[in-house]
Amino acid sequence: LPCVSSVLLTGNFSIEWRKDDKVVFKTAWETNENLGTWSIDPATIPTNAALTGDFSLELSAVHPRDDRTHFSLWFLSGKNQSVQLCSACLRVAASFSDPLLMRKHTADSDE
Repeated sequence: LPCVSSVLLTGNFSIEWRKDDKVVFKTAWETNENLGTWSIDPATIPTNAALTGDFSLELSAVHPRDDRTHFSLWFLSGKNQSVQLCSACLRVAASFSDPLLMRKHTADSDE
């Protein structure tokens, strides 16, 4: 889910990705050093997010039932100060798996 912020984020702050109103990913920084990350599902953001402003969320797996789910990124700093930086609606396409190829053995050939 793309989210690039043009706002320079420095100092002590944290960000939260929310699925609807539920927090699914959270990480905190102190003077551009990551203090730790928490996630419900395996999800990541770029390791240099605080320096580049690229807080895009990469989900390791999605399910068709997640189609049209709303996600939002929140910036938190100080006492209960929060600002929504991005929002996105997840669209899920059909799943794909590699086809299984099988050879058919016949009486006339060794194939």
